[in-house]
Amino acid sequence: MSKQSQANTIVKAGVAAGLDRQTMIDEICAQTGAGPGYAGTLYAAGRRAANGPVTNARKPQAGGKMTSFTNPNLDLLRTEMDAALKAIGDKYGITMDTGNIRYDVDRTNFNTSIKVRLGDGGVADVAANNRREWDKYAPRFGLKSTDFGKTFVSNGQTFTLSGVKPRGKKYNVLAKNPAGKCYKFSGQRVAGLLK
Repeated sequence: MSKQSQANTIVKAGVAAGLDRQTMIDEICAQTGAGPGYAGTLYAAGRRAANGPVTNARKPQAGGKMTSFTNPNLDLLRTEMDAALKAIGDKYGITMDTGNIRYDVDRTNFNTSIKVRLGDGGVADVAANNRREWDKYAPRFGLKSTDFGKTFVSNGQTFTLSGVKPRGKKYNVLAKNPAGKCYKFSGQRVAGLLK
């Protein structure tokens, strides 16, 4: 089963159970082994898949022109934008996604993301990207490039260093427990535990 299929199943069950977004992302991270950023992407795609195709959506009013924003006409707009972004992405070798939508009656904001494609997007690509980020940012948090993948013990539990959150103010180092669940630690604390 692919990571996206696993994420779709988790999101569908999470929505039915009334779970919040972060809980579902944590579960995706734990069950697929994806890093938090990639788990968020899997969650977003899973939400779109869970909503299914737009049926009985009203067409934009007044000869195809939108006079206000509603869920149905934003779903239609998203479909066309995703197709256009995919064509542009294919042309330049990048991945583009409309992301989350926030709207009011007369305005909308799309949280568009653009990412460099790292191959087929599989586990090896995610791990390679995590490693590149580690090599680049780990010294900022008092860690060495060679610390990536090392294990340490915190509160009686073993963790494996798996990534960094360069913009994290306090908890900027990512580590997984043996079950694959991701946790955030401060770089200073991890550096002390590795000694």
